[in-house]
Amino acid sequence: MVCGDHGCVGGGDSRKAGLSNITFQWMIDEIKGYGLGLSFDVNTIEGGIETDHTLAFDGRLSPIERFLFRSLYRDVDGRV
Repeated sequence: MVCGDHGCVGGGDSRKAGLSNITFQWMIDEIKGYGLGLSFDVNTIEGGIETDHTLAFDGRLSPIERFLFRSLYRDVDGRV
């Protein structure tokens, strides 16, 4: 299980890249384990795959995220 929002598990922006890169690295490692003959050259990824599990994540959405994704969240005890 991976905790966080979409930006924390892949597709993250620069603020969450350290978290989303953990999942990215995990996916690469998992694919290698299937013996499909795929290879990954992480040197071709701009900035490489830097992971940082210490980044703060509180799960709150920014005002624009709340507006854009309002239909994806349900109200629980008065909170979204």
